[in-house]
Amino acid sequence: ITSPYAAAAAAAALKALPPSSTALTKKRTHNKEEQQQKRRERNRVLAKRTRLRKKFMFQSLQTQVSSLHMENERLKEIVIKRCGDRGPRILADCCRGGLSPVVASCTRQATALLQRSDFLLMKALQTSQPAFCVTDPTLADCPIVYASDGFIALTGYSRAQVLGRNCRFLQGPDTDPDAVGKLRRGIEAGRDTSVFLRNYNASGESFWNFVFVSPLRNAEGKVINYVGIQHPVDNPPAPDVLEIMMGDSDDIYDDADEDDAASM
Repeated sequence: ITSPYAAAAAAAALKALPPSSTALTKKRTHNKEEQQQKRRERNRVLAKRTRLRKKFMFQSLQTQVSSLHMENERLKEIVIKRCGDRGPRILADCCRGGLSPVVASCTRQATALLQRSDFLLMKALQTSQPAFCVTDPTLADCPIVYASDGFIALTGYSRAQVLGRNCRFLQGPDTDPDAVGKLRRGIEAGRDTSVFLRNYNASGESFWNFVFVSPLRNAEGKVINYVGIQHPVDNPPAPDVLEIMMGDSDDIYDDADEDDAASM
């Protein structure tokens, strides 16, 4: 006959035993499922942000193309009115102008052109994104070392006033410090980052600027430059859309790192 004291001692001893391998396996499986669920949720959030950013950029490009088309039609009318019978021939000659060397019929040729030198890369950027600058993180305060003509026209500063300075000179009293902080963290982490900023030109006038910054790496993967592309907009997106588009991804990436560490 087992005494109550002996039964209690046996129960306590069982509780003191380490968990069985089955329990550990169940716990690990549960943790793995939780991590997979978190990753799926992160991917959904990032995919939604990407879609909204692409939609916004596409709408902006549509507006620009429409504006250029109307301007082109106005110029054609001026040529026809001012040049009389010579107008059609002048317009035909203009339409026969050559394409940029970056535009090639063969994708392989275009890629080879872009890979020949940094100069051609800058030329390609000038063709596709008129307002941009290049900074050098190897120098103190990551100064601007190149500014496109579009950047000069957008900001109103001369090239001499821009080169050698950090881009923060475009900030002003209404520039959102949270957006600036996100941009800084993205640069420090060496990843593509985009934000909406209220910037200021040389005359002190503010404008909304959609800024995209991307690192340029050498063959060893070291960041040697940053390219900052500026796209002026009339107004930022609606607050709810802006929150999704510009939501800080730092926490998402940090959570991913923690999950990866926990699964090791």
